[in-house]
Order: sequence, then C-alpha cells, then structure tokens
Amino acid sequence: MNTFTNPNDPANIQIVAAIKNWTIEWRARHGQPAINAENIAVHEIKCAEPGCLFFETQIRIETEDQPQHFIIAKPLVYIRKPDIAGMKPAPANLTAHSHFK
Repeated sequence: MNTFTNPNDPANIQIVAAIKNWTIEWRARHGQPAINAENIAVHEIKCAEPGCLFFETQIRIETEDQPQHFIIAKPLVYIRKPDIAGMKPAPANLTAHSHFK
C-alpha cells in the first residue's frame, strides 16, 4: 500500500512507469547493458534509518550478472528525473529485504 498518492494516478502507475523509463535512460548514459522496464522493480517503503524521511523509494534492477539495488530518500510521488541520477546504492543489509523480492 502506498501512503502517498497522486489524485490523478491513485495507484501511482504513471510515476512508476516514468521511474522505470528514467532508470533505463540513466543506465544507457552510463554505458550499461540495455534492459526492459520488466527488469525493474520500484517500491515505496517506510524508512527505518535515523534521520531518514518517513518513506523512501527502492529500485531493483535485474541484470544478467546480479541485481542492483538503489535507494532514493523520497516518497514515490516526489521522485523526478534528476533524482535518478543521484540515487544511491542500497546498503548490503537491505538487498535481502523482502521488498526486493
């Protein structure tokens, strides 16, 4: 269940699609192999780290080698294209988190 919703997109379908497209573009700019939107999972979860916003967005990219995990310290609906360029790799303890499965 998403806590933050866009009244014009209550299921956040459009923003998740945009995040996936921006992630694909970001990978291409960094010379990484091409992937499809189906290889990307986007989840908004409650952040448990001190000093963190109440919610963060986690992105999992399935690749042929191994999955890549990233965190953006914002709720899903507040993410815009420039945020993708600044996303941080997820800490190792989060990569096994159930939201990534």
